[in-house]
Formats: sequence, structure tokens, C-alpha cells
Amino acid sequence: MMILTLRDQAIIRSLTRRVRIVTLGLIRAHWWSSASTHSTARRRMAQLVDAGWLGCRCVPSRPLLILSQPVFAWNPGAVAPNFDAISWALQRRWSNAARRQNIFFATRQATECFGGSARGSIKNLSQVTHDLHVSLLYFNLLRHEPELAACWVGEDELAHERRHAKLPDAILRDSHGHVLRVIEFGGAYSARRVRAFHQDCARRGHSYEIY
Repeated sequence: MMILTLRDQAIIRSLTRRVRIVTLGLIRAHWWSSASTHSTARRRMAQLVDAGWLGCRCVPSRPLLILSQPVFAWNPGAVAPNFDAISWALQRRWSNAARRQNIFFATRQATECFGGSARGSIKNLSQVTHDLHVSLLYFNLLRHEPELAACWVGEDELAHERRHAKLPDAILRDSHGHVLRVIEFGGAYSARRVRAFHQDCARRGHSYEIY
């Protein structure tokens, strides 16, 4: 039986409780320190797949954008944004075509052991690019603000409590249940979709960031 290291457990928990999918690059950038460890990271991920903790599929996705800061951020009490301008900023950045790459996700075995809401498969192939960017946002937060990353509640976890309601990509919520911030990756959102997202957050009195 495979003995899980603390790093293995952290990787698995990130996929059962925080995000849906990752690439080898995302995992290596956070848990392995140098480019020379690419083969080590790839070998360990393969071992986690062979042991049944992770699944892996080769599917098309677009290259990851650089998400160093939000396209737009809003706080309750501020004026409503220009939805057309935000939509244009979100849509204009897509130019590179999709390419096939290995995508990792938590299995049912992992969820049964570590808890969480992972389905044991890739939920929607058309959402792979979107979900990978949500994962990038989580890992950016984990690297720079680990205390805030611990407050991350992903979309699949939120689905249990927000039935028949709009689901953001993630919410940062403290130990008392207070929502600190709503996080959304904007894909190629239309102005109408940006407006709907804003109106839902404004109605709930939640600050948000759209990347």
C-alpha cells in the first residue's frame, strides 16, 4: 500500500475540498521548488494515479493567463460598474488556441477518505479552461496569502447550501461564517452575465473580485 506523504495529502485535499482540477505545472509550481524537479513531480503524480487517489485525463484546454490582479473589484456601497467595459476586458484577452494536456482530479476513493465534494471525474470538458483558472487563483492565494486560502470555499462545496441559487467560483469565508470576499474567474463573460453576478453579490452585501 502506498504511504502518503504530507505533500501527497495536501495535494489530494486541495482537489477534494478546494478546486476541481489541476495540471502538473500548477502542482509542481507550488509543491516542488525548481524546474529540475519536473520529472520527480510527474512521477509522484503518476504514483498517486496508480494508487487510486487521483484520476488523469488528457483533454484540450487553453494556456493559463497571468492572473496577478482582478479585472475589477467591488465593495458594498460603491457605485455599480460599467458592465460592458468589464465584459470587453474579459473577452479581449483570449487569443491562444486550446491544446491537449494531462488534467488531474480527485477520485471517489480520495473523497471518501479526505471528505469534500469531488465527483471522481471531470465534470464538464467545456469548462476545463475555466476550472483550471479557478485553480490558478486558489494556488496564487495559497502562495501569497495562505491564511486567506484557508477560508476558500469552492463552487462544489457551495452547491450544498445554495440550491437553486447563483454559484460563484469561490467564496472566502472566515471561521465565523462571515463572507470576506467572492471570487469569480470571468472567462469570456457577456455584459449581461457580469451584471447578473454583480447584482447577486450586491443583493447579498458581498465584496467581490472578477479575474
